[in-house]
Amino acid sequence: MLTRREAYPRYDRDVPDLVIPEGGHHIWDWYAQVSLRIGRVRDGICDPIPPSEWLAWQTLTGEIVHPWEHGILAAMDIAFCAEMNKELEAKRAEHHDEMQQKGKGKK
Repeated sequence: MLTRREAYPRYDRDVPDLVIPEGGHHIWDWYAQVSLRIGRVRDGICDPIPPSEWLAWQTLTGEIVHPWEHGILAAMDIAFCAEMNKELEAKRAEHHDEMQQKGKGKK
């Protein structure tokens, strides 16, 4: 399986540089802690992290997340899911095309 960095050129997409604004590293770390621990893709669709997962994480870690920080986390998650869903759709389309080609070769 290709990494995103390897796959982006394959789909004629530039790999954006990761730029974390000063003072935002803790939010990025929080996002990674929660995102990497839960199953995000179900039935071929990447779902956003539910609020219950954020609350459970806060309870377990004791982290204090201000409403504006949660807004940033939610926006990050929406953007992540949108990009993942584009990738998943591209993989489905590629698989569909491969299957059609195999079907034509058998006739």
